[in-house]
Amino acid sequence: MVAAAEALESVWRAEAGSMLGVLSRRLGDLELAADALQDACDQALRRWPSEGVPERPAGGIYSSR
Repeated sequence: MVAAAEALESVWRAEAGSMLGVLSRRLGDLELAADALQDACDQALRRWPSEGVPERPAGGIYSSR
């Protein structure tokens, strides 16, 4: 869990602004984009400990379902 949390923290620091920008443009709503990004991060924290951190963590967050 620690490795997953550290990976998520690292990608958040490096890419949160750009991820939020992409999602807000795609969804047309900043608040909805922020909620979607939070949900994706929550899902990553649940999945990454058992499935492993993706090679490209930001891509893993974008593709979380």
